[in-house]
Amino acid sequence: MSGSYSCKSAYSSMFTGTVRFSPWKRIWRSWAPPNCRFFIWLAVNNKCWTSDRLAKKGLPHQPTCPLCDQEAESINHLLSGCVLSREVWAWLLRELKLNVLPPTSSSRFCSWWKRTATSLEKSLRKGFNSLVILVSWELWKHRNACVFDGVRPQAQTVLTQVAAEGHLWCLARALGLHDLLLRRDFNLIYQAADKNNNNLNRALMGRFRHFLDDMQIKEVPLLGQKFTWSNEQDNPTLVRLDRAFCSLEWEEIFPDAVLQSSTAGVSNHCPLILGLKVSSSGKRRFHFESFWPNLPGFHDAVKLNWEASVSSSCPVERVFLKLQRLSRGLQKWSHRKVGNVKMQLAMAKEVLRRLEVARDLRALSQGEDWLRKKLKLHCLGLASLERTIARLRSRVLFLKEGDANTSFFHQQARYRKKKSFISKLQVDDNLYVSQEDKQEVVADFFESLLGSSEERDFSFDLAAFHTQQQQGLSPWRSLSQPKKFG
Repeated sequence: MSGSYSCKSAYSSMFTGTVRFSPWKRIWRSWAPPNCRFFIWLAVNNKCWTSDRLAKKGLPHQPTCPLCDQEAESINHLLSGCVLSREVWAWLLRELKLNVLPPTSSSRFCSWWKRTATSLEKSLRKGFNSLVILVSWELWKHRNACVFDGVRPQAQTVLTQVAAEGHLWCLARALGLHDLLLRRDFNLIYQAADKNNNNLNRALMGRFRHFLDDMQIKEVPLLGQKFTWSNEQDNPTLVRLDRAFCSLEWEEIFPDAVLQSSTAGVSNHCPLILGLKVSSSGKRRFHFESFWPNLPGFHDAVKLNWEASVSSSCPVERVFLKLQRLSRGLQKWSHRKVGNVKMQLAMAKEVLRRLEVARDLRALSQGEDWLRKKLKLHCLGLASLERTIARLRSRVLFLKEGDANTSFFHQQARYRKKKSFISKLQVDDNLYVSQEDKQEVVADFFESLLGSSEERDFSFDLAAFHTQQQQGLSPWRSLSQPKKFG
């Protein structure tokens, strides 16, 4: 004891001399999901509803174990003494090349677990404890299927479920070790669209979906190909087995990440290339914000830029120049009137934080308190404006204003941007990947499609057409007026 009081020391002193539950660290510090840890906690405390416990409560029960039909059922017999469970343990320990003995018919489950885990190297203990919980959980599920669904008890069925569930637990373990990005050949699918036929294991698909939901990870959209694996037959089976999943935190760090497919070569798997930052040169597009008309001075800015004189006699060119100048003028007006909303919000929050820190140390002056209240209102307005801008750019129309936060709209906008990204262009036998090469290819294509201007002996005088139309002498007047016959 250190001599200093703590809740832990008080709790320990209350239970001094009592028998402590030894395997709590092996249970609660394993890689098993919470429901499996809770089950094994009940099992080692003999709280599972096996035949012996049902008999004590006077409830209907089976006289023998539903897995071996040889002895009376108890949780200890089910997990370590049953013939079927011992067969499962022996096969797993042999396949994993662990130099430990499986439980015997007379073994106590908790004693065998503790003795076996202690005999292993320290680096293997956490994985072994997780394996014990996994096998116990699958044995319990198989027992319930035999009792309630009439399933025939088979060790191979338990081993198959252990292998499938263990694969998902390995992925969960990888994410638990702070891997925010998970890329690999999962050999699993979670939706029917990931395969080109209906030969699907929907139960395994459902478990994979539950795993993704429990881990709170999302898939990085793949550009280029729909399927990533083929069995290379005449009538091939195509499946999307290779994927990349990420957490929301990872997506916030790399918002412009793009996942692309590459040439498979001699492999039957398609390689995936993850780009963390896609640089695109060129000017940004003009975005008209729908909240602009609600701001004071908007109509004056439009009128000022639209009614300014344009030095061109061509009507089409005049409209083009007016629109070009209007877009630039509105961008400059927005920069002066609105500015960078995200930066303003960050600055307001920082000043507000410093004022609140100062308030903890001393009383704020009248001016400081007035500024703090104004900044709170200012932060509220800027946050609402930022959410509105994000909602408009995400193009989410099924939600009303205020039904989702700003982060949701930013995620939708990023997903749209990734889906519309053109990863590569192929012209004849040449493949263009870099942004500069793709821009040059697109420009050359449209220039060849539109052609170039040539000198002609005769041409249209568009200015003359425009003058006649203003004077009411349109050259198309004879075609637009109906004629009477008869």
